[in-house]
Amino acid sequence: MTFELGFYALGDFDTRLYVGTHDPFAALANQPGVQLHYLLELYPFNETKPASVRTIGLFPGVTALGDTMTRYVGGEVKERLSDRGFISEPTASDPNRLFLGRVTNPLQFDTNILSGDGFSGGSQSYGGIEIINADGKLDRFFAYHWSGRRVVVKAGALDFAYDDFATIFEGSIDNLESDDARIILTIRDNRAKTDKPVRATIYGGTGGLDGDDTLAGAQKPLCYGVVKNAPLVLVNYAMQIYQVHDGSIAAVDAVRDRGIILDYGGDVAHITTATPGPSQYVTQLSGGFIRLGSTPAGLVTADVQGDNQGSVPITATAIALKVLKTRLGVYSLSSADIDEGSFARLGTVLTGPAGLYINSDVTGSDVLDALFNPAGAYWTFTRQGMLYAGAVSSPTGAVADVKHIDAAGLRLQQVIPPAWRIKVGYAPAVVVQSENDLAGGVTGDVQSFVTEAFRYITYENENVRLKNNLATERVFETSLSNVADAQTLLARLAAVYSVKRMVFQVPVYKTLYRYFLGDVVRLTYDRYGLENGADFLVVGISDNAATGQTVLTLWG
Repeated sequence: MTFELGFYALGDFDTRLYVGTHDPFAALANQPGVQLHYLLELYPFNETKPASVRTIGLFPGVTALGDTMTRYVGGEVKERLSDRGFISEPTASDPNRLFLGRVTNPLQFDTNILSGDGFSGGSQSYGGIEIINADGKLDRFFAYHWSGRRVVVKAGALDFAYDDFATIFEGSIDNLESDDARIILTIRDNRAKTDKPVRATIYGGTGGLDGDDTLAGAQKPLCYGVVKNAPLVLVNYAMQIYQVHDGSIAAVDAVRDRGIILDYGGDVAHITTATPGPSQYVTQLSGGFIRLGSTPAGLVTADVQGDNQGSVPITATAIALKVLKTRLGVYSLSSADIDEGSFARLGTVLTGPAGLYINSDVTGSDVLDALFNPAGAYWTFTRQGMLYAGAVSSPTGAVADVKHIDAAGLRLQQVIPPAWRIKVGYAPAVVVQSENDLAGGVTGDVQSFVTEAFRYITYENENVRLKNNLATERVFETSLSNVADAQTLLARLAAVYSVKRMVFQVPVYKTLYRYFLGDVVRLTYDRYGLENGADFLVVGISDNAATGQTVLTLWG
């Protein structure tokens, strides 16, 4: 098979649509001989972009130079390129636009959710775009600001109108490199969207419920789902008013002073006018406040059912979506940024209440890592720029067969030894207290809970250890609250990790952009025990438009 610049064979199509993920070539499913054509849309920042600003003279409308002037204030510009030249139609959504035919490699992109012998969702994915510039006609690119700027790559058939092209990649520019002949734009996925800091209201330090001057500039705590032994922020010492969440919460199940459980005096509308008795506390759930009836003997902690503003997030997936959509400030995600179908499917596997407490600087990516990675789940961004989540399970039910394997054959990248012991931690205590931190009258059940970070359940298989000298032990410390949900997770993780796993790299042709992370595929090969075929999980993809090759990393 040969490939000519600008003409890339799309390969063998089937008519399936990837569940939860848009198939950019669905419209071409019945055209197996179609040749790919690429359009690139780049959005750098130009410091000299002109802007028209209206001016009002002494006598409006009769000034000699008119009512407008041009100032160079800078702004986003749109550069349009292609692999072989293209002009959009007058009726197109972006009409009468010339896409210069200067691109020699429209897209080379690598993405992976496997790290070593385990899954680490959210690892940054990188790639590149190569552009001809031997004549210097694109030297203006060197004056632009590229870092973090948006890039869109579209593909379609040679006879497509502009609006028929489908987006195969949307992400951001990482950097620009160049020599005298070419420009290379290094690209990355949209993780920058979740790398934004999680935002809460800031204490002003003016007193009352705004905190004293020691809290000035500090963020209020955030509490989601079921949270145990969370530390409270003292916002008013004289009134003994504490806060556990920046906003309304569902309930406070318990408050402890050095481990001693205080009596609940009810919920009030205004915490500043409440009068709890000694060894008592009251709540103002609408503001996430707790007030004590006397000065505590030591550290005050609480068991809380957190944020209940709007939809009440309880599960790990619901908490993640709530934070990403409401707590990244102006960068908060919308439904258009998220493959919510993938989150819904993950929610059917990763079930039960979970908890998240934030009282330090974290990002949206940190939140996803904390909720998903320890629970046998992963997250990433699709080539089309959408946030995607999935569960790690033993691969079954392949959606496609791996075809058109390169003549060089596949490569066994690694063999992952099985785990003979797997532990799942659940019901985490946000604050772990030593026996010296606790009062003398603390009951045994409270003491055993607050002095341990997690409760554990364990899977063991001595036969695995006997057969494998390198058999490992794996520990997953989750945000799950209940033992029943932890047991469900343990059963899934045991099926995943208690058997030997093999990771193959498989170079294939005619499959550009056809596979997605999390797909289950059937691999049949005349070696490695694959003669009858076996199902594998797609954990890595490297697409190269210039060569027409895709390299799949398969785990199973």
